[in-house]
Amino acid sequence: MRPGPSRAAAALLVLVVIAAVAGYVYGSGRAGSSGASSRARVEPHARSASREAAQRARLAAALQRGVDAAAALGGTAEAAIMPDGWRKPAIASSETRGESRFMRMWSMSKVATMVAVLRGLGWGQRPGRPISPELDRALHGAITRSENCRQRRVVLELQRLSGGTGAARDALRSVFRAAGGDVRVGTQIAPPEANCVDYLNTHTELTEPLAPALLLGTSTWRVGDAVRLVHALSIGTYGAAISHRVLELMRLPKLPSREVPAG
Repeated sequence: MRPGPSRAAAALLVLVVIAAVAGYVYGSGRAGSSGASSRARVEPHARSASREAAQRARLAAALQRGVDAAAALGGTAEAAIMPDGWRKPAIASSETRGESRFMRMWSMSKVATMVAVLRGLGWGQRPGRPISPELDRALHGAITRSENCRQRRVVLELQRLSGGTGAARDALRSVFRAAGGDVRVGTQIAPPEANCVDYLNTHTELTEPLAPALLLGTSTWRVGDAVRLVHALSIGTYGAAISHRVLELMRLPKLPSREVPAG
């Protein structure tokens, strides 16, 4: 989404988020469901392909109408949807080749980072090593409050589990490749901001809680990569235990950050 009037920016953001979540809601609503894909296996291939094509055309047209309406407020918009059983998303854009445009992940990187950490802990179809209370609180703050200091703690955990920043970047890239996406993982590394120091110093599980960490929110993706991530969680691509844990946090009510002054 490019800069524009504040009203347009809000509308476009809501549109993209709703379209991405629709990839989950439109399907069965639980990880690992085989509803649409199971029906496709028992129907003749040609009939199944025809039904998917018709469904894709209807949804793509609806997405395009929504994208055009949002773009009319000012700025640009992209949206995507990927129901269970689809191999690739339907994508709509208000500009030519907008579906190929890379944009910053920002706070959505928190979801992908959580998936990478759980995989690093050996989670998959079943739970792996326990999530410590310290890490669990950081995950809750990162996902339900979009708190950056808590996200930094999660990134440090990913670096610890992976064996360094380079391996942590590979771990995040692997999350998207498993979903069929191809993202550009951020390379920026920085020490903690001043408002995170006191919080990080309370953490005893890290040998260097104030160590430099990757700024994974600066990673870039396309709208299709975003919906593929949500779709992968929906159908259990990373394993039922990971999908359950991540989606459980994502469904919780969103709360205000404790890292910024109220006002």
